[in-house]
Amino acid sequence: MKKNILIVLLCFIVSFPTFAYEVKLNGVDYQLVEPLQVNDNTMYLSAVDIANVVFGNYSRQDNLISNSYYRLVLYAHNSRFSLNSIVKTLRYFPFLQQDVLYVPVEVLDYFDIEYYLDDEELLINTPIFYSLIKERFDNNYFTSADYSLDNLPPYLINFLTEEQIDEALELTYSDEYYLSFMDNSIREEVYTVLAEKLKGAPYNRLEVLYKEYSNGKIGNVVQEDIRIEISPELDKLIITIGDDTFEYSNILATFLPSVTDEVIIEKTIDVTIMHSLYTYYRDKFDLRDDIYYTPLYFTSTDSTNIFAHDAYDNEKDSMDYTIDIQRLRHARNIQYIINVRAQDVVEFEQEASVQDILEDMLGDLLETTDEETLKELLESLLSIEQ
Repeated sequence: MKKNILIVLLCFIVSFPTFAYEVKLNGVDYQLVEPLQVNDNTMYLSAVDIANVVFGNYSRQDNLISNSYYRLVLYAHNSRFSLNSIVKTLRYFPFLQQDVLYVPVEVLDYFDIEYYLDDEELLINTPIFYSLIKERFDNNYFTSADYSLDNLPPYLINFLTEEQIDEALELTYSDEYYLSFMDNSIREEVYTVLAEKLKGAPYNRLEVLYKEYSNGKIGNVVQEDIRIEISPELDKLIITIGDDTFEYSNILATFLPSVTDEVIIEKTIDVTIMHSLYTYYRDKFDLRDDIYYTPLYFTSTDSTNIFAHDAYDNEKDSMDYTIDIQRLRHARNIQYIINVRAQDVVEFEQEASVQDILEDMLGDLLETTDEETLKELLESLLSIEQ
């Protein structure tokens, strides 16, 4: 994984009290690696927990936190830090306690991650990650299958109601979603194209990141390379992720009804791989999805393709999740992020701090020449309690 974020922290030893806050990521309980620290109403997370939140890595030896997008350099007992070579200011500084590096939670602001803190819990909503390269399908790669919403495979007719078809029409004709369904009759055509793609970039450099799941909580980030092989009989994929190897034989025929009724081989490959990763995660962590069965699948057409499927934990009451497979196309590789979120995740807006308000007002003052507006801004500044 490309290391574009670098956090360097020079620390000194202090002692702050720990608190038993609950932490939720996208509405799902998160298992802290180290207990939270709170001092002067400021919350601190360990560096490894910050890395887990941002789908990054932490090197204890080098005091480095990294993921694919930013470069941060921070110094202990120093509020100034560098974000992608731009100097910025933190209100608080990192510290070291019992050989654990702690970072103020406000650092999440610079990852564009929303969070909300009250007296009992810390709620964090991670954003959709973005592809560095915008992709569209190649018009030269279509299968021989001739499908449309008016001409679906016969087996689907028994599973779809008119309401479901109407919903599919509304979604797919908006140009925001690809439509997919299982169709193994085109497997050989798809595998022939996939075999060529696996010989070079970016399909010969695939990787996946996900958070481990156990007892209703998500935890440490796992990052693994993905290796895909096609069986000699052309009847299945043999997929290796880290030490795990599994077989996957389904093909998700994919097309974009707003553009064409033809099945797009390239996007069929992409959605098939994303669905295989979803089933891998579901099975690895003993989740189930039988009550959420659907014969149609939708994948967003944004620069980051997102395949989503609902699942649940049979051992935990009311543990229902949506599992997102985010496909990120970078310069030389493709990265898949498996993100778990609660189906009832609460969206929230962060309350602006006094410093944020002051900075905004001062910026307005510098840009304003109107006398009446200047007077109002000055009165507002004087009314803020320090």
